[in-house]
Amino acid sequence: MKKSLPDMNIELPGHGFLMEALKNAPKAPSMHDYLMNLTWLLIFSITGNFFSLNLALF
Repeated sequence: MKKSLPDMNIELPGHGFLMEALKNAPKAPSMHDYLMNLTWLLIFSITGNFFSLNLALF
């Protein structure tokens, strides 16, 4: 178990650093939830437009 954790940190250095910064930030939970909601909104809007375009074309 102790050898697998550093390997994951080496594979994702930027993501680990970002999570560390979010955990150390004073308003980390609210900012994290805001970013997650924004990304999910973008993903669903893009996929929704894609499916609506497919339905309109076909």
